[in-house]
Parts: sequence; structure tokens; C-alpha cells
Amino acid sequence: MSDTPHPDLSQLPFLIRLVDDPSPAVRDKVTRVLRTYGPQLSSHIQALELTLSPQQKAALRRLVTADEASIRSAWTNWVNSSHRTQISEHQKLETALELLARWQSERNENGERAPRLRTLLDKIAEDFLDRDGTPDPEELSQFLFGDLESGSKGIAGAPADDYYNPLNSNLVWAIENGQGLPITLACIFMLVGDRVDLKIHGCSFPGHFLTRVREDGQDWLFDPFNGGRMLSANEVAALRKVAPRELSEPPSAVTIVTRVLHNMVNAYRQSDDEAHLAFVLELLNDLHSAQSNTPTL
Repeated sequence: MSDTPHPDLSQLPFLIRLVDDPSPAVRDKVTRVLRTYGPQLSSHIQALELTLSPQQKAALRRLVTADEASIRSAWTNWVNSSHRTQISEHQKLETALELLARWQSERNENGERAPRLRTLLDKIAEDFLDRDGTPDPEELSQFLFGDLESGSKGIAGAPADDYYNPLNSNLVWAIENGQGLPITLACIFMLVGDRVDLKIHGCSFPGHFLTRVREDGQDWLFDPFNGGRMLSANEVAALRKVAPRELSEPPSAVTIVTRVLHNMVNAYRQSDDEAHLAFVLELLNDLHSAQSNTPTL
């Protein structure tokens, strides 16, 4: 735990007034302080019902985009390589989600650099393997999403009153804060499973994202958002009738990332966060453009 104090929200209105100050020295100091508010800066501004001038909005937009150049460059590389078959779908997925997490929370609310997604996933996999027994999908599901009292990580579905928090799509934030959207938790399950040699794939059902494990010709479905429970045989049979394709064809990394980006677009629109929304739309457009330009074989 860090001894760094949380940013003082009472100072935020005064900082906003100075964000477009004519003095470069003042602007630089204000920018450094504003960065300590972390990815929740826009939420804090909304909560305080601050009215921003066009100049202040532009200044905050520049603050948001200050570190976006490197992310955009890496994103372009990922988009261009997303069709390559020598890279596994899980690796492609993790690379994209790592970039999105870096962009959303390069620093946490204490101003400290946030951990990398790979580091967090490696540690979870290590903790899981330290337990007795052979790795098993149901055991991993409960280890990740079961009750904290049982010794699990206790990562849960986002509550209704915080469901549209944009950070619920961020795997780093979800792991550290113990909550996320269905697809976020499913990705954690899949990527940790990949580290412990469990073949876990997504099931991109409309309205709810599940995960699938296929063993001995039989499908086992897990719902990370609802305590990681394994669906009954009757539930699986019912889903097979209404959505057979989703069970027979695991979604690609591009399909999953596209769905994550659409969730982020919706969340930023809900919070009227124009700065972050614009960047996510740019990433989504890059992905759509690459898909439409990919030749079919």
C-alpha cells in the first residue's frame, strides 16, 4: 500500500480554472497535479457539476491525449497483425486489452504507475498453481470469481449502480478493484486459463458474454459475471437451440475486442466524456477499416 494521499477533490475546481492559464509554468504544474486524479478525473468533474469553457475542455482533451500517441502507434501495429495465424487468438486478445488498460489507467488514483496486465495475470496463475490438485476449469472459475471467504480472488460482476463505469472494461482495474463487465471477467478467465494450460474460449451470446470449455466432445459453459457458476446441461442445451453458432465457433480476438470497444463507447457516452469517447471511436474505426480492407481467401 502506498502512503501517497488521494487527490483532494476540493482543489479540483481551482485547478480546472488554471488548466488553460496563459503561463506555461502554471499550466505545467496544474497538468502534473491533474494527472494524480488518475482515470477518474472526468467522473470527478461530473460529480462536482463543474461547467467547463471550450478552452478548458480543449485543455483537458490535450491532457487526456498527451500519452495517446504511443498507444495509437502500438494499436495500429496490433490491428495490422491481428490477421496473422502464427499468433494465437489468446495472445492477440491480451495484447489489445493490455493497450486499452494502459490507455485508461496508465496511473492509478494515487498517481502511481499502474501494473501491467501481464504481470497481474501471471501472478494470478502462479497463485492458482500453488494450490493443491490438477488445474481444472471449474476450480479456476471458483478461484477467480468465488467468495472471498473461500480464498478466491473475489472478482465479481459490476453492480447495477456502477455498471456503466468505463473502467469496468479495463482488465487491470477489474482485477485490482474486484469488478467488471461479463466480457471483462470472461477475458480474465480465458487469459489465466491459457497460462495454466486450460483451453477456455469465449461465447459471444447477444446481451451476455459467457465462456466455454470443450472436453470429450461435451461443452461446459461458465458465467464469470455470476460467481463463475457452471451452467447446467439443460441450460447449455437451451442455449444451443437458440444460438448454435456461438457454441460451435469461438469468437476471434478481433470480435471480442470489437465488443469491448463498443462497451467502452456506450460507457463514455453515458458519462458524457467526449475526450475519451473520441479516442475509443478512433480505435474502433481503425479496426473496422482494417477488417474491410482484409482480402478474403
